[in-house]
Amino acid sequence: INPLASNFNKSDKAPVGCYDQQGKDSWPGCVQEHLVYAITLRIAARELGEKTYRRMLDEHAERGFPYLESLGERLKEYEANRGRYRELRNFYPQLESVFDQPLPKGIYSEPSPADTLARQLKDRGVNDFMEGRFTDALLNFTAALKQAPQDCEALLNMGVVYEKPGKKNLALESYDRAIKYSVPGTPRAREIKVAAYSSRATLLLALGRPGEARQDLQHALDASSADSDERQDLERRLAP
Repeated sequence: INPLASNFNKSDKAPVGCYDQQGKDSWPGCVQEHLVYAITLRIAARELGEKTYRRMLDEHAERGFPYLESLGERLKEYEANRGRYRELRNFYPQLESVFDQPLPKGIYSEPSPADTLARQLKDRGVNDFMEGRFTDALLNFTAALKQAPQDCEALLNMGVVYEKPGKKNLALESYDRAIKYSVPGTPRAREIKVAAYSSRATLLLALGRPGEARQDLQHALDASSADSDERQDLERRLAP
């Protein structure tokens, strides 16, 4: 798959949600990752049935793979015409054309000026936190939330900052809101939801609420991607 997709490009940026882990727009990376998951899911459909396929498709689409359903439909064509397309590379142009389709408006759009300013304020807050200036960090995260009130990343960061002076109730409230607003749709939103669940679990355990902590760890595991670095740690924490 990777050699086929490595030269794919478009004049516009890869949609938000198709960025790589460093936040750089990458059409080849977007195409490669989508195709790997789409093929894997079609194999699951063959082995486990279409009902399971639909459930897995919905789960992956929510985690930031907006082209998966269309790719799945194209792969069904490939499966039905193996006599004509002896190898996947012969069918590849049909798959690549999926990425020319427009995405739903408002889901993978360019950030607004307020979002851009919020990003800058969050970056300052993270820098303040790393240097031990917790009050300044909190001010910057608060300012970021004035620009983007539902910014789940700022809320997650605020929770971490509140834990430093022992403001556990405020930290819990911040984690609650981070989870609420981290609606699945991009890999980054998924990562934030996992981190918020994990952080809240740690705090709940410290507060003597192990049952709730375990529930949060399971939620984090369910939301994490199969190949994510944190998945192994979550599985370890959930082990009896």
